[in-house]
Amino acid sequence: ICIRGDTHGDINAVKGVANQLELTENDTLIIAGDFGFIFNASFDEELILNELATLPFTLCFIDGNHENHFLLNQFPVEDWCGGKIHKIRQNVFHLMRAQLFTIEGKTFLTMGGACSIDRVYRTQGIDWWAGEVATDKERKELFDIVEATDKVDYVLTHCAPTTVLHRLSASYRRDEMTDLMDSIYYNIDFKHWYFGHYHMHMDFEDRFGNKFHARYNVVEELKK
Repeated sequence: ICIRGDTHGDINAVKGVANQLELTENDTLIIAGDFGFIFNASFDEELILNELATLPFTLCFIDGNHENHFLLNQFPVEDWCGGKIHKIRQNVFHLMRAQLFTIEGKTFLTMGGACSIDRVYRTQGIDWWAGEVATDKERKELFDIVEATDKVDYVLTHCAPTTVLHRLSASYRRDEMTDLMDSIYYNIDFKHWYFGHYHMHMDFEDRFGNKFHARYNVVEELKK
């Protein structure tokens, strides 16, 4: 299982991984949000999604803030590895919010979405969608998981929890989604927490020894 950060609709970023790591049908690549290939339902976009379907590995992604969440929610919902997915193509899956997956014997808690810091420069329904933040239903589903789950191997989110934002940059400010991530941070034990969003590559531990990994354009196997 490999992971990288935001791809923003760049197919070369995905194909490059396949060539670099020689991924096969036994492998899974996870994108930590801002997948970006589902944005306008254009003919060209359909061609790109069909090209992704020819890749030999399983391609999974959580959603970020720069997605067309309206279109994303039109795809069929299916069960996969214990959680709910939107099936984009036969090998391309959106790991839905507030889900628990067991992949190759490892447990994953997924919670996509984030608040756009560049929202003022975007147009709703064109290149920004209100679905970037969690709905009341998704929040309840997450809180239900938090209440029922003691620990997971991996947490996959797009934004970081408020508690660790200062480790990334003093300029980052809390918002409703980073606060939502705190509800995971303070209630579930985890081995590793991966997130995208900030366009940086960084590994750090908090004072409790929890391991965090900000990812962008570096691809690697998940840490054990």
